[in-house]
Amino acid sequence: MIIDLEAIEAAARGATPGPWFDAFDVVSAATPDLDASMITDCSRTRWPNQGDNAHYIATVSPDVALALVAELRRLRRVVAAKDGT
Repeated sequence: MIIDLEAIEAAARGATPGPWFDAFDVVSAATPDLDASMITDCSRTRWPNQGDNAHYIATVSPDVALALVAELRRLRRVVAAKDGT
């Protein structure tokens, strides 16, 4: 599997900023001008694991995705420096 860090980073930067949270299968983001802004409503799906889906979406909010991309790039630099490449 090839992980397209640029695509992940671009998608995260284009999305509503995090952190996100889930309550009653609805994923929302806290925003400065509103108490909460709905991202998606997983309760309207027919999936039996809609609560797990909402929790996953909220857990991997844009701020988390950007942190993961940064950490992966840092670790790749460490490995490259040790390998001399």
